[in-house]
Amino acid sequence: MYSDFGKNGEKGEENMKKNRYAKKIGFLIIILFCVICGSKKVNAATAADVVNVAKAEVGTQGRPNKYTRWLGVISGSYSYAWCHAFVSWCGEQAGAGSIIPHTASCSVGVQWFKNQGRFHLRSSGYKPVAGDIIYFGSGGGSHVGIVTSSSATNVYTIEGNARDTVKINGGYANGYSLSSTYIYGYGSPAYDSQPVTPWPSCSNLYTSQSIYGLHEKVEFHIATANTDRMTIGIDKVGVGRVFTESFDATDCYGIWASTLGEGEYTAYFTLHNSRGWVDTGSVRFYVWKPWYKDLGVSKAKYALHDKVQINIKVAQTWWMLVGIDKEGEGRVVTAECNPADDGYSIDAKNLGEGNYSAYFTLYDTEGSRDTEKVKFSIVKPGYSTITTEKENYSLADTVRINVDSSYTAYMDVGIDKEGEGRVLTRRCDSTDGYSVDAKELGDGNYTAYFTLYSGDYNTDTEKISFSIKRPEYSSIKVSKPIYGLSELVKFSVDSKYADRMIIGINNSEGQRVLTEDCNSVNSYNVKAERLGIGDYTAYVTLYGTKSRWDYFIDTEKVSFSVREKAHEHEIVTIPEVPATCDKEGKTVGKQCATCGEIIEEPKIIEKLNHKYDDGKVTQKPTCTKKGVKTYTCEHCKKTKTEDIPATGHQKRDVRNKKEVTCEIDGYSGDEYCSDCGELLKKGTIITAIGHDWNKGEITKKATCTEAGEKTYTCKSCSNKRVEIVPETGHLETEVRNKKEATCEQNGYTGDTCCTICGTVLEKGEVISALGHNWNQGEITKEATETEEGIKTYTCRTCKKTETEVIPVKKHNWDKGVIIKQPTCTEDGERIYTCTDAGCNKTYTEKVSAKGHQQTEIRHKKEATCEEDGYTGNEYCTKCKKLLKKGEIIFALDHDWNDGEIVKEASCTESGEKVYTCARCKKTKVDIIPAKGHADTEKKREKEATCEENGYTGDECCKECEAVLKKGQIIPAFGHNWDKGTVSKEPSVTEEGIREYKCLNVGCQETKTEKIAKLPKPEEPSTEPENPSIEPTKPSTDETKPSKDNKIPATEAPKKNTETTQKPLKVGTKITDKKSKAVYKVTGKNTVQYIKSTVKNVKTVNIPAIITVNKVKYQVTSIAAKAVKGNKKLIKVVIPGSIRSIGAQAFAGCKNLKNITIKTPYLTKKKVGAKAFKGISAKAIIKVPKKQLKAYQKMLVSKGVSKKAKIKK
Repeated sequence: MYSDFGKNGEKGEENMKKNRYAKKIGFLIIILFCVICGSKKVNAATAADVVNVAKAEVGTQGRPNKYTRWLGVISGSYSYAWCHAFVSWCGEQAGAGSIIPHTASCSVGVQWFKNQGRFHLRSSGYKPVAGDIIYFGSGGGSHVGIVTSSSATNVYTIEGNARDTVKINGGYANGYSLSSTYIYGYGSPAYDSQPVTPWPSCSNLYTSQSIYGLHEKVEFHIATANTDRMTIGIDKVGVGRVFTESFDATDCYGIWASTLGEGEYTAYFTLHNSRGWVDTGSVRFYVWKPWYKDLGVSKAKYALHDKVQINIKVAQTWWMLVGIDKEGEGRVVTAECNPADDGYSIDAKNLGEGNYSAYFTLYDTEGSRDTEKVKFSIVKPGYSTITTEKENYSLADTVRINVDSSYTAYMDVGIDKEGEGRVLTRRCDSTDGYSVDAKELGDGNYTAYFTLYSGDYNTDTEKISFSIKRPEYSSIKVSKPIYGLSELVKFSVDSKYADRMIIGINNSEGQRVLTEDCNSVNSYNVKAERLGIGDYTAYVTLYGTKSRWDYFIDTEKVSFSVREKAHEHEIVTIPEVPATCDKEGKTVGKQCATCGEIIEEPKIIEKLNHKYDDGKVTQKPTCTKKGVKTYTCEHCKKTKTEDIPATGHQKRDVRNKKEVTCEIDGYSGDEYCSDCGELLKKGTIITAIGHDWNKGEITKKATCTEAGEKTYTCKSCSNKRVEIVPETGHLETEVRNKKEATCEQNGYTGDTCCTICGTVLEKGEVISALGHNWNQGEITKEATETEEGIKTYTCRTCKKTETEVIPVKKHNWDKGVIIKQPTCTEDGERIYTCTDAGCNKTYTEKVSAKGHQQTEIRHKKEATCEEDGYTGNEYCTKCKKLLKKGEIIFALDHDWNDGEIVKEASCTESGEKVYTCARCKKTKVDIIPAKGHADTEKKREKEATCEENGYTGDECCKECEAVLKKGQIIPAFGHNWDKGTVSKEPSVTEEGIREYKCLNVGCQETKTEKIAKLPKPEEPSTEPENPSIEPTKPSTDETKPSKDNKIPATEAPKKNTETTQKPLKVGTKITDKKSKAVYKVTGKNTVQYIKSTVKNVKTVNIPAIITVNKVKYQVTSIAAKAVKGNKKLIKVVIPGSIRSIGAQAFAGCKNLKNITIKTPYLTKKKVGAKAFKGISAKAIIKVPKKQLKAYQKMLVSKGVSKKAKIKK
């Protein structure tokens, strides 16, 4: 099978004809011509012709044979490796002798096709066809055959000298795999005058990016044509060539940046094919260590319910760690971060209260780098003050408790009543205070406090006291005891905590002459002529609220008289009262001695106020304790004291300080007071700053085969670290020991050696001896019957002669006996004996070494995802010799699938996604972040009615249904009764009936009220002058209310809790302080929302009903341009009472993103043009479930973007 043949000459054939020698000489001339100059196609032979000739020879065996005899003697013998002789013979017989080389050497055949530009390496991906010449082994010099056909995976052949026989596929049943490394390449004879292989070329060369981190792979993308193999060269600026590698042609090549190291590089490719090689242009790229920018925290102080966000932007970073240190404790968090996330976030509650510092460590394959530190604090909820607007409240007041809280997520209020305990616990709507109607609590003494919440932490404020008082008074007076009929009777009441006052006046006989609701709770005037001449007593009833009758008090009685004329005053002097430091004084005044009327009111003399001296220090302050300073009044000698603030620790010194180094933490030192020695502040650990390495210096230069060393020195502490510089590889080569082949001696292609270190990189190949070109020979001694003759041959090339014995007669040799078996590398011997009778002559012939005919691969290892493989070493199965070392197959890396979610992320818990490698089935798990409560909805909403409380609804997560925020109770707004209709007139014998209807929208409630019987005609009228007041019958306790705490019907007007005032006229504009908005009266007890009284209001919550001057009005419409152009408006709530919306009501509110529409009454006609034009395109609009489809169309027609989300 091999083309390396022996040097011993064939003894020859005795009767060789002269024309055979002539034919040999002709073929040798053709071979030389083909090898040196190439050949031209001189016939019309086809590939099929060559294949058919070869097929006809299958089974031919032995040597010498017709193929070697046809080609000629080599080294004096016909018994040489005849695989290529067979191929050349078939080409000649098929008429293709001019396009298939005439040679016994496979190496010469390969070079012949390459010179023609018609050779294709197996690694180029060339698909062989019938008629191609296939070459095997290193450089194609081991064996050769003729291709008969090929499939998608295999090639099929006919080969000579396959174990000394012409065999199909060399004896292998399935041919050869197209990817077999035993195949070197294919010669392609010019059956159809195919064009010569063009030069290799490159149309595009670029890198995947211009800058790489040390953990990244530098990827080169190249578009080539006519290229079989390529070589990459990478040069480092300032250093030179650092990397060279050859490989089969590809469109992408990668090398890890860590292999190159940090620096600036240029790279180019050398492209190869059978025609030659071409260099491409170069590309430039950089390899950098990690760097960062924009390091900081989102804010300096966080509440415990906040999320701490530490921001950083990084580049050339493989992965990174965050470290968070707590003052006084040290490291509390070390976590791995994804560089693509631009930072790290953590719930503040997971860290707890304290002062923190944080930094990142950025990693690449070469090492790490620490960033500078950022500081932040986490603060627990707190407050500075808790106050009430006043100490004492009336029952009609709203109790307001204010708290100046900070870092608070939400808070609860607790109110305790003296003697009863807890009476109220509620969640507050804000974190600045809480309001409650005093009448809801009732009279009494109270304490209140707040519980402030943030994260998992809560704290209570101090308690604050307040009181809710029943009505009280200190005095009731008349301006004088006697009045004329033309005068006003003036009453003054020194009352407190009253919201309503009713006066009762009785005559001297005890009969009630007047009962009236006063407009004030401190005074009342009535014309004396309305009472008439007589003596009277009067008192008032003070009520805590206008709407409730259970909190009241009656005053004492005062007496006065009404005469036809007023009396003449007897004037006396009111003495002067001197002012003191603490009390006001009064000047001299005048009054009537008879009736007590003040004629000249004494004037107030302002109190003197204390005039204190400069004071004396009676107790000196220290660092931590207050001092006392005492002041004395120059007028009254009264003293007062004043605290002198503690001096504080004014002089301080630092102890236990320790300087930080590159590797060892430092300590800022503890701060002590120099005066009292108290420890004022603990120091903090100063984390080691890390080394600041210089650019480094080459301390050991890298050679072709040995790595060098680069030493870096810390600029701060001069410590050193050593970095390995990769070996340079053999950058420059040359061929040595080259030797031309002669007739008898083999030549040598030469060894490829490194010119720098002299290492032999690739061994050369033996070039088979050319063989003598003998002439026809000349008989220099004739043979006789008894003596052998001699025939002398002369080589035309080297002129060497060789003789051939002409036997006395022709011997009949037997088949021979092998006396020495050939091995893989050593020749054997066969001895032949003449079979003629009486002739015992013998001769010995060498049996050529077999060569390594059967090989096997050992130590083969398949590459896996994580471990390198090995192609295996090639060994001879007979002699066990190592023929060829294998190559490392680099790890394939994992081929992860798209992953499968094994645990879905919920609102509060993270999920998991498992990825499986398609090759090794190994898995990895990625965390899916918790979704959070992204989509919320209102549940349990309920509109308030006249009698039933409503509910704003709980804010719940749509997905997990968790209650995120509790709703609030909407108080029932009460019936709004009309004036009533008499359904039954009263008579003398029967009471009448008056029916009332509620005016509120949707309420069908009615009530009836009895009308008193008419008086009998014969009975005189007892009605007082005020027609609304009925006279009272004498009573033993005429001034006290009845048991049910109501004034008797004979003494007071009937109570009407629903309406105390008439509705305003249509068109009147009114302002409602509670909803902070302006309204316009549009009908009986209906109003239109005009605008907010708050400039640039952010939230508009339109109420269904407002109360103004004790009259309730239903809000039924929204005015045109109500909040037009408010760019700060975010949220709007439209109640269920709205029947229409004016044009451009919300137009231009570009940040309006949250709208709740509760009313079901809107249509296209009832909503004005462009009512919602220009609101946020991402707005979320909640509408009633039954109106969803209709409202979607209507709202889009009124300006809502199609991108907005309209839902039920």
